Amino acid sequence: PSAPPEPELLWEHDHHDEVDPGFGFPENDGVNTVFEAGGTVYTGSDDETVIAADASNGEFKDEFGFDGSVESVVFDDGNLYAFGDDVTGDADLAAFDSGDQLWEVDEDFELTGNLVLRDGSLYIGDAFGNLREYDAEDGDRTDTIELETENEDINALNVDDDGVIYIAYNSSDGEVASYDLDSGEESLIHTEHTSFVDDIQVGGGRVYSSNIGFGTSELITWDLKENEVAWDAGTYASLFYRDGVLYAGSTDGFLQAFDAGSGETLWTLSSENEITQDEVVNSIDVSDGVLYSGSADDTVLALNLP
Repeated sequence: PSAPPEPELLWEHDHHDEVDPGFGFPENDGVNTVFEAGGTVYTGSDDETVIAADASNGEFKDEFGFDGSVESVVFDDGNLYAFGDDVTGDADLAAFDSGDQLWEVDEDFELTGNLVLRDGSLYIGDAFGNLREYDAEDGDRTDTIELETENEDINALNVDDDGVIYIAYNSSDGEVASYDLDSGEESLIHTEHTSFVDDIQVGGGRVYSSNIGFGTSELITWDLKENEVAWDAGTYASLFYRDGVLYAGSTDGFLQAFDAGSGETLWTLSSENEITQDEVVNSIDVSDGVLYSGSADDTVLALNLP
């Protein structure tokens, strides 16, 4: 039988090469987050910048300065929202419109995980296991949602169309949980991981979570209706779900796609194919048939999906 079709390279660039050299940041800080919206790809890095590039060819469009390492970005209604922290561990949130900063929040405590956006509110975790809510219009903190799992960092968040936030904890119990923003109901989904959970995605009635910590590192797919593991796989640092396919980036530069229903591997790109890099794939986004990835060596890739 013929080999399954693989993605083809659309473009590649180095995030650090686009940063203003006057900033004087060290090379190879690593791309922590990648997000496509409206024909633009936004990448955030430890070099305290968000770079905007043309999604069709990777050419530089704009640069956003940030007061700290950029860990997460989201885009909505023409505005870019970014989260990160500085060397003291304090957290920063900021909003931009066409390069101009709309607001900035400097918290004196540690925020964790990644930003999710719903109905005009930004949500992010903190080091005490709470969810923090901020008004996307002006950055005001509007709520602190105290969850039952106390004193546990939140490593990752994902929100579904029904307003349920799925939570990956930095817990030795490997906890995956959910919180319904409308009803306030909190649920423990499973504790199948043997250590802290690094990333989480939801779609097709299932929750996908991965860990790369101590013990057995694996990707676990949990069926929400059957309340059981549907399938599992190996070690992955980043996940992204779109239209029945789960995309995964590994700790050594692999990119892989799974049928989210069956767990069947649809395609695999390894460092041997001269496209991906031999580094941790920190972030993935998929939009309009193109996969974007950011890696620990500062590489940003755009791949046409088969």
